[in-house]
Amino acid sequence: MDLHMRTLTTVRSLLLAMILVAVSGRRNEVNLETWSAEDHWTAGQLNCTYGPREFNELTQKRVYTVGVHAPSGNTAALREYNLTFETYLNEVVGKRWDPPIEFQMKPSEDPLVSWIDNGEPVDFMYGDTGIYSCVGMEIGSQVLGTTIANLNTRGRNYDLDTYGGKFTLGAFTVDTDQHIESSHISIHCSKGTILVRADNEKINTVLDLKDKIIAAQSYSVFAGGQSQFWLMQNSGLDHVMDPKQVIFTHNDDVTVQGVLSGRWDVGFVPSGRTERAKNEEGEFIDPNLFKVIEPKIYIMDNGDIFPFLHSTPVFPEWPLFAKKNIDTAVAEE
Repeated sequence: MDLHMRTLTTVRSLLLAMILVAVSGRRNEVNLETWSAEDHWTAGQLNCTYGPREFNELTQKRVYTVGVHAPSGNTAALREYNLTFETYLNEVVGKRWDPPIEFQMKPSEDPLVSWIDNGEPVDFMYGDTGIYSCVGMEIGSQVLGTTIANLNTRGRNYDLDTYGGKFTLGAFTVDTDQHIESSHISIHCSKGTILVRADNEKINTVLDLKDKIIAAQSYSVFAGGQSQFWLMQNSGLDHVMDPKQVIFTHNDDVTVQGVLSGRWDVGFVPSGRTERAKNEEGEFIDPNLFKVIEPKIYIMDNGDIFPFLHSTPVFPEWPLFAKKNIDTAVAEE
């Protein structure tokens, strides 16, 4: 599949999609014993004047599976998204039916293998724009909307609905648990980053990646591999022949850790990942230990500056999408 065509297809589809606010929470921030969905969301906002929906045995299922792309591992994905794709959906969407339907989350570190090659029975999928494009072309899908991903970092709270990648050479300190309401910024894009160690004086441009060891999350991951490879090609480099070696780590934190340790020269990660990366002891890595190759600044539609330096152009944030055969009423809710 041509990356440029996949990107165009994704952008066209997502421009027609509604914005879906993804509530991504961490378990250590929520007391689930006293927590109530009704305290946070209005149950069944769509068609609520008509009362609960009747379950259709022919077109609907009792249990739906939501596949979630897990670039930082299944454990991290469950911690970040379980509240959204199980607790929220079951309380707010599931109870719109009589009897209620159920949603179960199933993370995957390699969704193209899981969802396409192995044909795992997922009904809804949440992944980056590259994953969406491949799934749409291989097995068909209907996009429900792009997300506004909430990120707390460096004392500021960001809502992101655009996406990208970066090349990482170093990192800086971030407190992702700190939330300051007055510093809330709404963001509609994310990007890809190319990182190297801050003390690496030999790599300063994309052309300097020739004959270097490069680490990326996966070739199928948009902002952790594909977007940076595309940038290399646009700069006149062959992403297969020109690097000394390309290593796929299947984990963004591992990519950042390897750059810092010197195991590889360059790391391809999504924007903002360096700021949240942790070492093997679970402590945040100092972002000042890295530098971004050919850093770019992006001014968002609301006039705010995108908070993270990045190497690639801007792309839409992760979409939530469903298989084509999913009942329209369930997808709508």
